[in-house]
Amino acid sequence: MYALRPFLLISLLMIIPSILYATEKEIPSISHISNRWELEEESNGIKIFSQSNSESEYKSYMGIMVVKTSLNSLVNLIEDSDACSEWNYRCIKEEVLKIVSPTERYKRIEFSTPLIFPNRDSIIYTVRTQDPVTKTVTITFTGKPDFLPKQPSFVRIPKVSGSWILRPLNEDYVELIYQTYSEPGGMVAPIFANQGNQNWVLQTLTNMKDMLNRKKYKNADGLVEELILKK
Repeated sequence: MYALRPFLLISLLMIIPSILYATEKEIPSISHISNRWELEEESNGIKIFSQSNSESEYKSYMGIMVVKTSLNSLVNLIEDSDACSEWNYRCIKEEVLKIVSPTERYKRIEFSTPLIFPNRDSIIYTVRTQDPVTKTVTITFTGKPDFLPKQPSFVRIPKVSGSWILRPLNEDYVELIYQTYSEPGGMVAPIFANQGNQNWVLQTLTNMKDMLNRKKYKNADGLVEELILKK
């Protein structure tokens, strides 16, 4: 998900090439990141950046962290629709609408919103690829709001896009870069949407760290190739 998100609204409540032997608390140098990205906050080994959009008042957000895990653990977690509500902040549920191929699918995600605002839903098309040399995994997602008719109890999120980039640093650590842009739909001022989106990215990545400790994901394999360094 993945991206959008009504989480945007929570703000109303709370108005690479990387180093080879990184540790979970060490974030690689960000000198390779465009100066268009502005560092907003750093918490629990996670860095959150924002980028302004010349065509919109809504910002793009990016979260970066290094975790001791495997590529397959991360991919299995990200693609586990049944677990969405446990790590994807404010996710109510996620359902797979159509499987195009083992690496392509359409999903619908429901999100809760605070106070009196109606819940949001989003339909996204996701594609997973892997670089055969570096083993970096990229999962892109694009909003497809017209894939299904709108449901009366949800505001359909009109625009969402982004990606998960999983870059293996060695056989034990992976750098995760999550980038997202979304517009919430309905009557939500950009200032609130932006604040909520920033918090959503931080909370989602924090939740992922905890989830990766579960046996289900620690022992996951089979979806992508792992990096194996020559001895």
